[in-house]
Amino acid sequence: MSNRLLWSEQGEQKLADESSLEVEDEDSIGLELPAKEMDLPKDVWTQALLGVLLFQDKHDTPLTCDERLWFMMSLVLYFTNMVLQIGIITMILVYVVDPMEAETKPPIFDMNAAAELLNDPRLQGHPLEGSQSYQLASEKAELVLSKCKSLDVPGLFRSQLGMLFLWNARIVKELAAIIHIGHHLRHCERRTSAEQQLLEDSALVRVDSYVLCLSHILVQLPKWAIGLLLWFIGSELIIFGTAPFKVVLKGLALQFLVSIDELLYEAFAGPETLQRLAKFRVRYQRAESPKWDSWGSTVFKFCLAVGVTAFTMFVQFGDLPNFRSACNTYEAHAPETVLDKMHWHR
Repeated sequence: MSNRLLWSEQGEQKLADESSLEVEDEDSIGLELPAKEMDLPKDVWTQALLGVLLFQDKHDTPLTCDERLWFMMSLVLYFTNMVLQIGIITMILVYVVDPMEAETKPPIFDMNAAAELLNDPRLQGHPLEGSQSYQLASEKAELVLSKCKSLDVPGLFRSQLGMLFLWNARIVKELAAIIHIGHHLRHCERRTSAEQQLLEDSALVRVDSYVLCLSHILVQLPKWAIGLLLWFIGSELIIFGTAPFKVVLKGLALQFLVSIDELLYEAFAGPETLQRLAKFRVRYQRAESPKWDSWGSTVFKFCLAVGVTAFTMFVQFGDLPNFRSACNTYEAHAPETVLDKMHWHR
């Protein structure tokens, strides 16, 4: 009987030791997550975020005059960038995009109706102008043919497709950077007391709910809104281009518009600010994901850019390719008088 008790006690002790080892292993596994660091973009958004973090870290220490001036100038550059980007976007929408859209919609020009007319088999080999019910008056016929002529430019479709892909790649890059910042901030160590510092050795090592909320308000939400607006107006500017060189120039102008935040930072930031942001990074912990880090993210972003390009070209602005195809169909069977009038060559 005593042997059985001794055996049971030893067994229970052994099970207890094993369970404690399992707990220790689980804890050690949790602590073994590698600490990684990510550099942040060097622009006015990051400068403003760094200023807020420095201000938050010194909540119990009065700021010096130089620190106050540095913090104020960071906010001045931040709001200057916001005013410039939103102002330029608004002007492009009002004075460029809206008039271009109006030229392709009723009552000025019904692109869908014109495409149906050009695809009408009764018009194949006959002029658009005429007295038949399916023909148009002289003024309307000239408008349709002039719209077809504006799209009959060598290399226009290829330049639109190429610049649209590059534009979508730039927008994917900008939005992916925003997602990475938010994702890595959520994997930072949580600050449990006000005495703990957010920044150590120029790295953001701890966050709390206040910092996460500020990062959303100051950086992520405004950049998402501006990025999506830029994607929309940029796509329209490229799609409605009437010549390859105009499409290329518009694409280059859009690249400049996206980089205003970097331009303001590089133009007005002082040497000390440049050094601070050069060292500023986020330290976080997360499980290894070698497939995603090596090739998965590249495949995903490339496929996303290709998919968005196809959607924009053939779905969002699908009326334009349909009209271009209808023009090509009519031109292939147009009479010689129409070809000579429009300077078309088969």
